[in-house]
Amino acid sequence: MDILSTDAGYRQRFFDADYWTPYVRWVVWKQFGVRNAAVRSGLAGTYPTFIADDRWVVKFFGDLFEGEATHAAELCVGLLRPERHGIPAPALLAHDDMYDAPGQWRWPYLVFEFMEGGSIGEAGDSVSHGDRVRIAREVAGMTRALHTVPIPADGPFDASWGAYEALIACQRAQCVENHREWGDLPDHLIAQIDYYLAPTEELIDRGRPPHLIHADITADHILGLVEAARWRTTALIDFGDAMVGGHLYELVALHLDVFRGDTALLAAYLDAYGVDVAFHAALPRLALSTCLLHRFDVFASLAAIVGDVDEVASLEMLADTLWAMPTGH
Repeated sequence: MDILSTDAGYRQRFFDADYWTPYVRWVVWKQFGVRNAAVRSGLAGTYPTFIADDRWVVKFFGDLFEGEATHAAELCVGLLRPERHGIPAPALLAHDDMYDAPGQWRWPYLVFEFMEGGSIGEAGDSVSHGDRVRIAREVAGMTRALHTVPIPADGPFDASWGAYEALIACQRAQCVENHREWGDLPDHLIAQIDYYLAPTEELIDRGRPPHLIHADITADHILGLVEAARWRTTALIDFGDAMVGGHLYELVALHLDVFRGDTALLAAYLDAYGVDVAFHAALPRLALSTCLLHRFDVFASLAAIVGDVDEVASLEMLADTLWAMPTGH
């Protein structure tokens, strides 16, 4: 598997079902005693993920792209059994390492139950706006449930706000540089960042205990089926970016990717989640500050939401465009 130790080799092979079939079959035989499973590629992501016999999803973690930390996070969440907390997540069925030789990457893997359906991103416009409102409310129930799951003392997550504070501090220190490198905002908006960002204390809700967040609820990670022209959600997947963090951070990918900036969907979500009036009032500035401080470039689809970003005069205007509630909320 040496080819997977370089970026170029990894990108060439990580989604190649022919290459991975012997490894997937070995895992399925070892864990479940089934030989010669039919193997196909799963949803494209960061890590090699394959479906075996439409019964199991086998996900491997390399040592590139923070594979160690991602595996630890997803394993921990899987062991918390989110499906028992009202979250339609696939059950974790097995986990182990492929190798244990000294000096060799161990290639840890997780095996989940197979959940039928494609992603809501793939479904695109076949999902009606009415269904999207319902989905927003469903996801609110999922996140509210996740945000109350107890944090284990012996896992990779610190049951305090310390790690989240440190993340915000780190991102704040390199925020302007990040956005210049990403080229996701025009220069006149980047110049306003240092003056615009909300203080860290306003970005952390210390009125509630530290809690887990999914941190990457995108359109690729909500699965479902369109039946009789109606969407039915089957699963929320991929907890590899899970961490202890704030609800604001949870909202970033959800609103910009799943809701595609539709504030009516955001309003439906927030109403179902049960946020208070103060949260609504402070949302535009605090949410945009969190977007700016995010680990990743979250503005890839910004033009599709706001139009010509160069015409947006200020970060305050951008915040209101993206996050202000529609009239009546």
